[in-house]
Amino acid sequence: RGPNGFGIDIDSYNFIVGMQAGGQGHLDGLICPGDSVVAVDGVPLAGTSGLVSRLKPDVHAYDLCVVRHAPAMEELLRGALGEDAADGIFRLLEVPVRREGGLGVTLASHGRVTSLVPGGAAEIDGHLQPGDVIGWVDR
Repeated sequence: RGPNGFGIDIDSYNFIVGMQAGGQGHLDGLICPGDSVVAVDGVPLAGTSGLVSRLKPDVHAYDLCVVRHAPAMEELLRGALGEDAADGIFRLLEVPVRREGGLGVTLASHGRVTSLVPGGAAEIDGHLQPGDVIGWVDR
């Protein structure tokens, strides 16, 4: 959450219907209009307007679970994960990894991480793990 909230507009069914340019949701780049927020911090939302009631002014970070129809990302995951991608629920994360030189990962086709280089930037950082799929770099 930024100083002015998330910078997202939602409808009564917890769909993101708009985003304010420069708002935290826009700057993070992880959610977009059309996403449906289905859970906050692992707790499913029930009924209409559930999202608004869960967001408190003094809390600065939440784990939002969203449902998104994104054909390009679905195709990337199907290519990388094969059968494991069928009807799966995936977390889309932005992972900043500080590096000098390489990232320190071994990749299979479609950006799937197969291993971490011992002592490499990714292993030291701890966010990326074998099995993760890298969707883009330096977006």
